[in-house]
This record gives sequence, structure tokens and C-alpha cells, in this order.
Amino acid sequence: MLRLDIKWFIAAVCFAGAVFTLSHIPQGVIPRRLLVWGIDKVEHFVAYAIMTLLFLCSLRRSAFVLSAFLVLAAILALGVVDEVTQRFVNRVSDTQDWLANAAGALVMVILVAVRRLWMRLQKRGRWVAE
Repeated sequence: MLRLDIKWFIAAVCFAGAVFTLSHIPQGVIPRRLLVWGIDKVEHFVAYAIMTLLFLCSLRRSAFVLSAFLVLAAILALGVVDEVTQRFVNRVSDTQDWLANAAGALVMVILVAVRRLWMRLQKRGRWVAE
């Protein structure tokens, strides 16, 4: 059964709302000095990695594989909606942006999974970091 930690969930929803809002600012309104070519992929990667972490933290005492799968599916779907709806506000939908979103989310799921495994093994005394 999935159980939510409401504080983390609110933080995750607020962060997702902020990312969605910022990504829908019309292109002509953004100052030119902020439009650095290529850095937007890094921004997408980092934003979606943080969003994934916040949603993963909001699911407590849950089966991690199920939680990770659900969070990843929801984040990927949000990324699609984000990219598709940008054309309505004079922005450019970009498959590479979505791939950066997906990469950030997937890397964060992997990092959290590795950390959980490391903590579990360390707790059992099978693996002690030196």
C-alpha cells in the first residue's frame, strides 16, 4: 500500500507547479541574457531529477520498485504534457527537452535505489564503507 508523507508531497507538487509554470513563460518575455544555448537541457535534467526525488521522498514505507515505477511513469507523463502544451504559449516543443527530463528522472531513481541498497546492506552489517 502506498502511503504519502504529506509534507514531501506538498513540496513535490509545489515544485512541479513551479517547473510547469516557468516552462510556460512565453519566449518573448524571457530576457535574452537568460537564453544560453544548450544550458536548457541541463536545467531540464536537474529540475526533473529534483522533482523525482521529492515525489520519491513523499512515498514512505512503500515497496520501492512499485513507488519508483509509479513516480517515473507520472514524471514522464508530466514531461510529455509540459512539452506538448508549450506550443500554446509561444514556446517550442522539443523531444530533446523531454529526453533530458526523462534522463534526470531515471538517474534520480537509480541514485535513490543505490542509496537504499547501500543503507540496507550497511544496516545488516554486510557492507561497511571504509
